[in-house]
Amino acid sequence: MNKKVLLAVFACLLNIAAEVGAESLRIAILGAPKESVGFRTAKLMAHELGQRMGVELILVPLPGKRSTEYLKAKKIDGDWSRVDGFGKDMPGLIKVIEPMSTHPFLAYATKDIKINGWKSLQPFRVVHLRGWKLVARELSPFNKKMYPVDDVDIALSLLMANRADVLIHVPYVMRSLLKRDKYKNSNVKALQPPLAYLNVHAYLLKKHTKWAVKMSAAIKSMKKDGTYNRLVFGKQVKGG
Repeated sequence: MNKKVLLAVFACLLNIAAEVGAESLRIAILGAPKESVGFRTAKLMAHELGQRMGVELILVPLPGKRSTEYLKAKKIDGDWSRVDGFGKDMPGLIKVIEPMSTHPFLAYATKDIKINGWKSLQPFRVVHLRGWKLVARELSPFNKKMYPVDDVDIALSLLMANRADVLIHVPYVMRSLLKRDKYKNSNVKALQPPLAYLNVHAYLLKKHTKWAVKMSAAIKSMKKDGTYNRLVFGKQVKGG
């Protein structure tokens, strides 16, 4: 067997070993049921990011509180999208610098309610996902009728049963949910204007610093070459 053949065989063996020992990261995702368009879009994003980073990204749907507990116990490797500042409450995390996305936070209701900013929600019973610290931080100083829940379906059921006046969520998830048979005649609608526009970031355990750097670069490259717009919005935008 000549030297070139030996080198080719050795390279092949290295590739096989790399595939067998390929690293994977388990990342929590909040507020997006597995059957939702939001979750399916996130899975497409995770697959593309993983390809560019050289690691498998596995999304794990979890309620916010449980996600935080799992991160503290290092049962998962990160969180898919949290508002800036999440790491201050979780010092063992590192933020992925490039935003995963920018979300408008909207109030949803079954009645015609006039709103203009967080303080306009003072008289209302507000349901939101547990673990969304932004909502608690903005509302808790003046609203004592807040109901954190673990699942958006529970939140919607409270709203539809008139046990809450307002639900706070993001259209990225809500648009597809409200088209489902159980909700399409519910009269739940988004109120305007948005309460806030916020960048959300992925967060990883500090031991994954190298992956945080690679993920940031991969997100940025997806936005630049139009892949991000194609996956998230279903369209190609040159120079995205």
